[in-house]
Amino acid sequence: MSKKEVSIIPVKAKRIILLVVAAIIVAGIIYGALFLFTRSKNNITKAGGMTPQMIREVGQLVSLEFGYKDVIVIDEPEEFLLFGLWDVDPGEHILIVQYNGIIKLGIDCENLLINVRNPVIEGEKKIIEITLPEIIVIAHETSDFETVFDKGIFTKKSVSYSTYFDVFNERRQQYTDESLIALNAQALRSAKAQLEKIVLFSPEIRDNYVIEWYG
Repeated sequence: MSKKEVSIIPVKAKRIILLVVAAIIVAGIIYGALFLFTRSKNNITKAGGMTPQMIREVGQLVSLEFGYKDVIVIDEPEEFLLFGLWDVDPGEHILIVQYNGIIKLGIDCENLLINVRNPVIEGEKKIIEITLPEIIVIAHETSDFETVFDKGIFTKKSVSYSTYFDVFNERRQQYTDESLIALNAQALRSAKAQLEKIVLFSPEIRDNYVIEWYG
């Protein structure tokens, strides 16, 4: 990690930083409707569509992807012995690290429930009943770590790695949990839109079938 000295950010600024990060995560939705195919197979039927089993074998489907930028601020008391004898408290050691994250939400197609039934009124389209599984985090990637500030007032003591990784893992889990709550509905809508394109792939299927969503 490259180092660049900047002025010390007060500890009280943590809340301001978190508010800024919260705004970034909301504004950081990049795009949706991406696919991750965990298996390769000839999925096209004679009618131009896919059977329920083929749809389940698509694997994991990424319906929403968004990025965020986070800043971690850690402060620890410094230890300093005056002339090697007297323990004095010179202040705090401050570590500031910023990094980027990408979270991909979607569904596991293996857990789809698909049923085809005839219409109540003869001549109408057949009905494809699709019950969606819960939205899950398919991937959470972090990159571009940069140490913005890493220094104490009097000593060069560094923040312990265990403290840093504890804070990082806690923050990473927080973003994971909050994304599932805040963006669940949007990821679900996107998953439906993508599955509809897969199921009603051909004009022949679209002319004879309609989808009903459950879950």
